[in-house]
Amino acid sequence: MSRFIFPRLTNEKQFEHLIADCYRALYHESQVDEYGRRGQKQYGIDITVQTKSQLWCIQCKNDKTISVSDIDELLNKCTYYNINPFSKLIIATAALNDAKIVDHLIQIRNTHCHPFDLEYLPWERICKFIEDNPSVYQSYYNPLQQMDTLKNNFLEIVKPYEMGAFLRIDPMVEGLNINIPIALDSCKTELENLLDNYIGRNNDVLYLKISEFMNCLDCYNTDLGVILFPHPNGDNRFIYLPAVNGIDEKRIKKEQKVLQFRRHLTKLMSEIATYME
Repeated sequence: MSRFIFPRLTNEKQFEHLIADCYRALYHESQVDEYGRRGQKQYGIDITVQTKSQLWCIQCKNDKTISVSDIDELLNKCTYYNINPFSKLIIATAALNDAKIVDHLIQIRNTHCHPFDLEYLPWERICKFIEDNPSVYQSYYNPLQQMDTLKNNFLEIVKPYEMGAFLRIDPMVEGLNINIPIALDSCKTELENLLDNYIGRNNDVLYLKISEFMNCLDCYNTDLGVILFPHPNGDNRFIYLPAVNGIDEKRIKKEQKVLQFRRHLTKLMSEIATYME
C-alpha cells in the first residue's frame, strides 16, 4: 500500500501518459505503448504492455468514482481481443479501491465469460507505483506536497463520528447520547483494522500516534461507563451522577482519568491532523 496519496490528474490523456510511464518504470524489459491517437478507433483499450511472454492491455478511467455498471460498460467496449488476443485486461482508475468492484471481477472470472484475465488498478496502487519510481514522481508531481495515506485514512475514519465535536463535550456537565459508547467501539474497531493494514509502519511516529489515540479512546469510553448512568427520567442520555455515599476515592480517580483522557485525545487529534514528516 502506498505511503502517500497524490493529487489526481485532471486531464484524461495525461492520466493515460502517467499509467504508461508507471508500467515502463515497472517493467523495463517490456514494450509499453499508448494505443492509437485521438480520432482513431481504439477498440476499448488505451495502452498495450508486451512482456516477454504475454500481451496485456490497459483501459484508463480518470474518474474519482467507478461503479459495477461502469466496469461492465468498459468490458463490453473492449473488442481488441478479436484483433489481437491478449492475456490480461487492466482497468486503471483514479478511484479508490472498492470491494464491490473486486468482488464483481471475481464473479466475472468465475463465469469464464471473457477469454482474458481481469485486474483492477485503483488509485492507491497507482500512488504506490509513483512513490516507488522517482522518475515518474519527478515527471508528474515534483514539487507538489504529498499526503500520507495513513493520516488521510485516519481522518476519513473519525470524520463520520464527528470526533472533534465529541471531544469538545464535557460529559460530566452535558452528559452523552446513549448511542455514543457503541459508536466509539465501532470507531475503535475501524482504527484497529487501519493499523493492521499498515502494520509495516509500526515504528513510524504517525502510526504510534494513531495507535495511542485508539487505545486512549478505548480507555476513555470504558471510564465513562463508570461515572455516567442512564437518565432517571428515561431520556436517551447518560448523565453524570455523584457518588451516593459521599466521597468515593475510586470514582474520584475515574473522574480525573476521564478528564485526562479527554485532554490527551484532543491533543493527539490535533497532532495527527497537522502531522508532517
